[in-house]
Amino acid sequence: PRAVGIGTGCNIPFYPPGCEVVGIDLSRRMLARARRRARELGRRVSLRRMNLLALDFPDASFDTVSATFVLLCLPDELQAPALRELRRVTRPDGRILLLDYKRSLKPGLRLVRSCLAPWLKWAFAATFDATTERHLAAADLITLHRRTCMGDGVGLLVLAPAAPAEATRSAA
Repeated sequence: PRAVGIGTGCNIPFYPPGCEVVGIDLSRRMLARARRRARELGRRVSLRRMNLLALDFPDASFDTVSATFVLLCLPDELQAPALRELRRVTRPDGRILLLDYKRSLKPGLRLVRSCLAPWLKWAFAATFDATTERHLAAADLITLHRRTCMGDGVGLLVLAPAAPAEATRSAA
């Protein structure tokens, strides 16, 4: 698996033991914290400083790509390019796992998030209303599974590269 935006490495304990993990992030500080966390957990993780929009990996390099709370930091116009880059490095039979905030239908959660939104924007350049799903077809990705958690405020998408025939149908 490859983790995009590995950040401080909070997800390292959840990667299957024995699998090769490559984590990327733009922030040197985040990578340093992830390196310490991996060492403390006794996990081997290869960490590289890299931009999600220009990944330095060959096509079809990974069987699984995960991005947790990453795409919500990108503006709408960068969603499709980011998804295309994730698709490019994912094997044709591979999976892309996306976990991000999503717009809640619950009034209480929407109210709390409206209060926290300016801080989230300032701290992470992020939003609680990720627009990722509307760009899946443009990136030739299909949704295999969709799930919400934390009420309905966090969404998990399990995606796969569309087969050539599926990509043609979804574009029509």
